[in-house]
Amino acid sequence: MSKEDNCTNCRNKLKPEDQFCSQCGQSRIDYFTGFKTILKDTLDEVFGIDSKFKHTILPFLTKPQFLTEEFLKGKRQFYVHPIRLYLFCSIVFIFIFNNIIIDKHTIKLDLDKIFSSQENTQSNLNDLNTEDTDSFNLHFSDTNEEDSINTKHLLKVIDFIKTSNDFSDKTIKDSLDVKEWYQVKLIRQSHYFYSEKGVTFFEAVLENIPIAIMLLVPLFALYLKLLYVRKKQNFYIQHLIFSMHLHAFSLVFFSFFLIFAKIDFTSTDLFLLPIILYWLVISGLMFKKFYDQNWFKTITKICIAYSIHIFMIFWVVLLELFISLLIF
Repeated sequence: MSKEDNCTNCRNKLKPEDQFCSQCGQSRIDYFTGFKTILKDTLDEVFGIDSKFKHTILPFLTKPQFLTEEFLKGKRQFYVHPIRLYLFCSIVFIFIFNNIIIDKHTIKLDLDKIFSSQENTQSNLNDLNTEDTDSFNLHFSDTNEEDSINTKHLLKVIDFIKTSNDFSDKTIKDSLDVKEWYQVKLIRQSHYFYSEKGVTFFEAVLENIPIAIMLLVPLFALYLKLLYVRKKQNFYIQHLIFSMHLHAFSLVFFSFFLIFAKIDFTSTDLFLLPIILYWLVISGLMFKKFYDQNWFKTITKICIAYSIHIFMIFWVVLLELFISLLIF
């Protein structure tokens, strides 16, 4: 602690027992001290992880629903706040996913191969003689005319993306007969994707993963509110806190799963199977103990909630890909 009698930020008078300034809220930290103290205070300010961590870690790994119950009872100073806990677990998971699991150099090489293969395929198609093409068109002359027009327009767009040097709004609209702004944007971004061979796009996708993950937490809480609609106390905040602890717990174990899956063991299943089973058991017990229903109802609602969640993950991923395509 600082020996200053006044706050170094606003010069407010401080009492000897004050740890924070009553005027501006700044911590009374002396940065002319050991690195360990500075690191502890910094982690405390960013994540709220100090002595609370010691009280949180064991129940978090063995009975996460206990943390939800304690928080809802009002005991919020003894444990790490659910939002901070979730953010910390998300950062750990994303770091492992981006730096250990995803090899950006390999992605670039794979994308190079894909685009090279595509160009070779296009070259082979261009080598088809006119007689064969005419024969093909004659054979399928009865196909839907609208589909044929759409196919021709798509091929025209692809050719424009690959060959054009001018991607101004006016040129795109005039050349391809498109009117909507998002169509113009997608065509311009598609050209950028093609010229960059997809590398920048996939980097944008990885950067947007945290946003996609955060969207899933309130969505899952909404499913739970609907599934437990007959529960006497059915407030959204209850399900939201439960969802935060469940997702934080899941992210930690998915992180372990990814690490062990990456390590080249002779029998990786010996490590992965216990992790999966432990996650299934603990997450099942979370539902059973927090919502206090019989096992049949609990398992049924878990299956429904996870089924909806998987479906929504699919759409969130699609949305994330679409947003990444627009902004990369």
